[in-house]
Amino acid sequence: YGAVYELFHGDGLSRHASSLSAYVRTVATAFGQRVITVDDDGCLEPDEDAYNRIARQLNPGCDATDDTLPSASVAKDWL
Repeated sequence: YGAVYELFHGDGLSRHASSLSAYVRTVATAFGQRVITVDDDGCLEPDEDAYNRIARQLNPGCDATDDTLPSASVAKDWL
């Protein structure tokens, strides 16, 4: 399946994963390593730094978690 992107109004587009399955695998890994937890109110609480480390390992080349890469808005890697 296609890559997963996130669009922020005013900030542009960022690529999170090369496929939907890669994105789901990243989130599942983060839950499994307790990088994303659920607080007493039922809200998700991510450890952003730890999540980004996992995401960079599982999704190399995705600018959403790698500040050394140009944003997808600039790279236009969906073309």
